[in-house]
Amino acid sequence: MLQQLVLDLCCRPKRSFDNFITGNNEHIISEIHNTLAARGSWCLGIVGPSGSGKTHLLESCCYYVNRQANNTIYLDMANIYKWSADILQGLDNVSLVCLDNIDSICGHEVWEEAVFDLFNSLHANKVPFIFSSAVAINLLNIVVPDLDSRLKYALSMPLEELHDEYKIAVMQAKAQEKGLELSTSLCEYALISSDRSLTSLLKLTDNLSNMVFSSGKKPVKSMIKDASVTLY
Repeated sequence: MLQQLVLDLCCRPKRSFDNFITGNNEHIISEIHNTLAARGSWCLGIVGPSGSGKTHLLESCCYYVNRQANNTIYLDMANIYKWSADILQGLDNVSLVCLDNIDSICGHEVWEEAVFDLFNSLHANKVPFIFSSAVAINLLNIVVPDLDSRLKYALSMPLEELHDEYKIAVMQAKAQEKGLELSTSLCEYALISSDRSLTSLLKLTDNLSNMVFSSGKKPVKSMIKDASVTLY
């Protein structure tokens, strides 16, 4: 199972610190590097809404550590319905564990217990642990008190929302992953004519890329409108 999860991660477009649009979040990148180098907190929680870059950062951590020929584990906890909680056993022999969307386990006692055991094991073996949540750590509805206290022990780093120029840069980077060049003017038009949340803008970029390649035409404003319609 874990081998397949690693394969799925490696087959995605490469996400690294180099292509992460930091905006006003440079301090978070610095703190992540401290954690990976064992200079800072060994346990770090990255907090932000969907589309804020949490997954990009966690995958970047794995890519960075893997470049040093070390083993890492990345798991998106939004997928727990596909797995057994036993998947978290025996992960204390790697160099880094990243759990994305840890808020997805709230209320699932078996999974909360498994993450609690993992936390203790990683701490005992001095394995860096980085997780993400769409909900502030102190507001997570964790039902296992011991896990609740452990997660609150982590250094919590909230991601700041990107300003417009950075959102445009993210859209353009997303389009480039698909081999499409998006002009700044088209991105600016998307910002004023559709949902401004980064999640919606990235979905719009995906839709627009598909429309361009299926039609063989260059991206134009009318396509922005059509791509926005299919967001909902």
